[in-house]
Amino acid sequence: MLLPGLAVPGASGKGVPAPPAITIPRTDRPLTLDDLLAGGPSSDRAVAIKDFYQMDPHEGEPISQPTTAYLAYDQHYLYVGYICVDSEPQNIRAHINRRGDILSDDWVEIVIDTYLDHRRAFNYGVNPLNIQDDITFSEEGGEDRSYDGLWYSETRLTKFGYVALMKIPFKTLRFSPAPEQTWGIFLGRKIQRLNEYACWPRYSRAISGFLIQEGEARGLQNLSRGKNLQVIPYGFFSSRRFLDKETNRLVQDRLTQRLGVDVKWLLASNLTLDVTVNPDFSQIESDEPQFVVNRRFEVFFPEKRPFFMENTSFFETPINLLFTRRIIDPQFGLRLTGKVGPYSIAALAADDRSPGETVAPDDPAFGHRAFFNVFRFSREFGKGSHLGVEWSDREFLHAYNRVFGIDARWRVSPTMNLNLQALRSFTRDLKGVRKQGTALSAELFRTSTHLQYYLNYADYAPGFEVASAFIPRVDLRSVEGYVGYRFRPEGRWVIAYMPHISSGVLLDHRNLRQEYEFNPGLSVAFARSTQASAHYGYKRERYQGIDFLKRRYTGMIESSPKRWLTAALSFEWGEQINFNPAVSSQPFLGSESDLSFNLTVRPATRVSISNTVLQSRFLTLTDKRNVFNTSIFRSKWNYQFTRRLSLRAIGQYSNILPAAPLSSLEHTKTLAGDLLLTYLVHPGTALYVGYGNMLENYSRSALHGAGVLQRSPADLLSTSASLFIKFSYRYDF
Repeated sequence: MLLPGLAVPGASGKGVPAPPAITIPRTDRPLTLDDLLAGGPSSDRAVAIKDFYQMDPHEGEPISQPTTAYLAYDQHYLYVGYICVDSEPQNIRAHINRRGDILSDDWVEIVIDTYLDHRRAFNYGVNPLNIQDDITFSEEGGEDRSYDGLWYSETRLTKFGYVALMKIPFKTLRFSPAPEQTWGIFLGRKIQRLNEYACWPRYSRAISGFLIQEGEARGLQNLSRGKNLQVIPYGFFSSRRFLDKETNRLVQDRLTQRLGVDVKWLLASNLTLDVTVNPDFSQIESDEPQFVVNRRFEVFFPEKRPFFMENTSFFETPINLLFTRRIIDPQFGLRLTGKVGPYSIAALAADDRSPGETVAPDDPAFGHRAFFNVFRFSREFGKGSHLGVEWSDREFLHAYNRVFGIDARWRVSPTMNLNLQALRSFTRDLKGVRKQGTALSAELFRTSTHLQYYLNYADYAPGFEVASAFIPRVDLRSVEGYVGYRFRPEGRWVIAYMPHISSGVLLDHRNLRQEYEFNPGLSVAFARSTQASAHYGYKRERYQGIDFLKRRYTGMIESSPKRWLTAALSFEWGEQINFNPAVSSQPFLGSESDLSFNLTVRPATRVSISNTVLQSRFLTLTDKRNVFNTSIFRSKWNYQFTRRLSLRAIGQYSNILPAAPLSSLEHTKTLAGDLLLTYLVHPGTALYVGYGNMLENYSRSALHGAGVLQRSPADLLSTSASLFIKFSYRYDF
């Protein structure tokens, strides 16, 4: 969602003021940019809204710059126009960026809850140079940036500020078939240099939840839903060379191709059916860098493949049963999502060829594939409460993993929510060994203008397993809590500050304590888009039968003081466990420092340069000997020739430098780069041309030979190079 920092639980009418309502008139003539430049359409053609109130920095005060929004509709479109006055028009922040990259600029938006259920909404925004951004938002899951709707917009910078017009086709939305509609809406404007966000209707942090405070838009009658059948065929062609690390040979694939089609069909019952044949799972966007060295558990990387990303909020529960990166190489996929009255339905089915592709030809599993099925069904009660059931299943040959469960969300009060979930899994592996286990979760949240707290209980049995989920640890019982109090002086320099404390204890199922931690901290929001925080961490952690005491200190600051500059710096230091000691050695406690720095500059309207530095250093506690160093340096450049055409270049260097007597980590160096030329007509219709190359520090002496491939301190060998072309075309019926 474009609104910052609103992924909070809740939504209920209990104790919440009645929402303001407007009636949107039906117009015989479409709204145009000229209407806005002339001072706005007449009242018989559009309803005007001027009562915008700040959420930040001064909650409840009128917007500092006059703003008027106009809404109208005809049979096929919803029109949203903005006249944005600015006393310093020369300081309006606006860049010609890639689609979806407007959060560092000024922008306007509309949030539309078409079912008026206060749970999910569509969000459309545009900056002063007509760069679009659209997402979906749910109270339970927050933002979902995978959504790409086809809609239209125009903007114009003026002497007094700027104007913007959004034209949203009804067939892009999902809504009930009733002849007369009442929708929930929010309207908002961001003034970046003032760190100001203002909206209609007025938003209060004293009420838990965002959509529960939306206004009501009435008078929408006989809207055209269209057939809403969407077909996107695509082609992916590549030529690559890679190092086969089993044979020590460079393998050349002269040309590989992948053709497929995605079909989206809006059913009459408001369910959306997505079917894909040979799906487009090529990943154009690269993963953001993060520390992966000396981590005890698996590191989470978010999904970026288009088919799996959309409508994930329908599957979300406190313990999510769906992490689609577990489905590695599918050939087909099917997804059904939607809402019928108070009922929400989500189902996903896909195959995965990877289990049969990663074994030797003489293995019985060779050539076979796994099958994933995930289902969730929920019913709403009142506003903000629901009861759901879920199921997941992975089948491979005669092995399986099946999980059944229930979840509930109860709106206790306008500021408090309770989430509950219970699951049971049944697993049989390829050797016929069976196991089963349960998982329980209970979360109590309270959020208000000042006081915030939560209490969480989790229980994962040793035999619990979900093959389709990201659950890095089982055999635990944990209780954790958090409490914070936000002071809002809303002064010239300090907008808000919040001291807070979190604490937790984790036991295994033998009731042996595995972890205990206590973390006080302070967060401060300053003027001019600047935030800072400091934390102290006290933690006892048991690992391989040894009890370790760790003290950690963290500081962070991020700021966007200028239209061309955004920076973020965090530094953490203290004791940490060496999870990768030398072979035959025990883990030991050392001193670790982690640095993360990001600097984004925009030297011109069309240019964006983002640089990231991650560095981690681990020393022994007593004599300060080096155990390992690891670094990542990444630079990402983007030039936007036009709103459709862009060129992106990424260069990244990373290394791991261990001290052999103290660490079992491998000495690695990697240098990677890629270029991507994008021509994006609109979502679904695009052409991509890309090249990537990765070099690693392998010795050339063993290449093409029978010896073991060795790491080299000096050599850099190209281990993966590829050139690709991808195109897709969207047909709407």
